[in-house]
Amino acid sequence: MVKSVRAPSRDIRLLLDCLVRSRGAVGGSVDVDVGVDWDRLLELSRWHRIDGQVRAGLQGVDGVPQDVLAILEQRCRRQVPLAERRRSTLEEVLRALAADGVEAILLKGAALAETVYVYPSLRPMGELDLLIPETQLD
Repeated sequence: MVKSVRAPSRDIRLLLDCLVRSRGAVGGSVDVDVGVDWDRLLELSRWHRIDGQVRAGLQGVDGVPQDVLAILEQRCRRQVPLAERRRSTLEEVLRALAADGVEAILLKGAALAETVYVYPSLRPMGELDLLIPETQLD
């Protein structure tokens, strides 16, 4: 049985547009209309931990309430020190492993933050994932 797929709500479409635009996609546009539930957008942005991408995607877009931009900006400012600590910890761990001759490969969030995102602090992460060859686990 094939289930019908609903079109995403305006809020979800706006979030998706912001994600595309935050990556610097050519032609990425954000369509803001009167039907946007800004409180819901902020709730979804926080839930999915994408405040940075949403903020970046809404930069310079007409029709976005200033209080929404201010809330996103405040949330993002709180993430920068966390991202800096994460990066510092990662560098420290990688140096220590390398000093012991252990080759580690960054996975998931840490790898994406450094290779895909214009600003690594935009990549939400809860932990750092590393792949270490089994032969080097002692």
